[in-house]
Amino acid sequence: MKKREKKMKPINKKLRNLALVSLGAGMMVANASAEQGGAFEAPEWAGEELAEYGEWLNLTVGTGEPGNAPDVEGSELDATLTQLVPGATVTGSQNIYHPAAAAAFTVTGDLASGADTIQFQTWVVGTELDYDSMKLTLDVDGESVEYTSEPVELFREAGGFGDTVIMSWAWSELDAEAGSYTISFESTGAHTSFAAARLDILGTEGNSGGEAGFIAPEWAGEDLAEYGEWLNLTVGTGEPGNAPDVEGSELTATLTQLVPGGIATGSQNIYHPAA
Repeated sequence: MKKREKKMKPINKKLRNLALVSLGAGMMVANASAEQGGAFEAPEWAGEELAEYGEWLNLTVGTGEPGNAPDVEGSELDATLTQLVPGATVTGSQNIYHPAAAAAFTVTGDLASGADTIQFQTWVVGTELDYDSMKLTLDVDGESVEYTSEPVELFREAGGFGDTVIMSWAWSELDAEAGSYTISFESTGAHTSFAAARLDILGTEGNSGGEAGFIAPEWAGEDLAEYGEWLNLTVGTGEPGNAPDVEGSELTATLTQLVPGGIATGSQNIYHPAA
C-alpha cells in the first residue's frame, strides 16, 4: 500500500472568541468563532484556478446520513462530513459530541478535476483525535489507494475539560485522476467535541477544463468555416444541454450528456460518479 507523508510548516495563529462551556456530566463544547472561517489557515495555493475548498462550522447531523455539507460562505466542494458511531449528538453550539464512545468520521466526495494536493484541517475540543488513524483513500478506475500523512499542530489552548486543538494533514504530488475520495479518522475515546473542519483540494492540470488548447484546422478562418468551443459546462445531464460558450464561437450546436446522474462540477466540467 502506497504511503506518502509531507510535513507542513506550523502556523502560529491566535484564535479569537473561543470559550469552553461545561454542560453537566463533563460534556464539553466549543463556541465557534464569531468570525466564520477564522479558525483555519488557507494553503498557499488556495484561489488558484484548479483549487476548491469546503469548510464546516455549524454541524447539524450528529450521526449517519445525510451527514454535514460545508456551510461556511465561499465553500465550493460538494463533500459530506459524517460521524459514524451511534449515540453522538449535536450540541447547542453545533459541534458533534459523543458522550459514551470514541467517535469515527468520514469526509467523502468526488474528484472531478483529479487531485494534485489535498489538505485537511480539524478543530477539536476535549478528547483528542487518534492522529495515526487519519487516512486518505482515493478510488480511481476501480482501484483504491490509501495514503497517510504526518499531522501538524496549528493551535493548542489548554482547558479544564481538555485542550482545544487545531491540526492539519496534507497529501501532495498525488497526480490522481477523476474519481472519489474518503478521508477517515477516529477519536481516542469518548468526550470528543468536534467543532469544525476545512478541506482544500488542488486539481491536476491533466484533468483541467482550462485553456489547454485545441488546435484549429488549417482552413479555420476561411469564408465558409465556422467553429464552436465548449469550456464552461453547466448542464450535467439531458436538456437543454450546453451551447458553445467560448468567445468567437459561431456554430449553433448543443453538447449533451445522456446518462442520468451526470453533474456539472464547480470547475464546470461534466462528471459522472457512478456510470
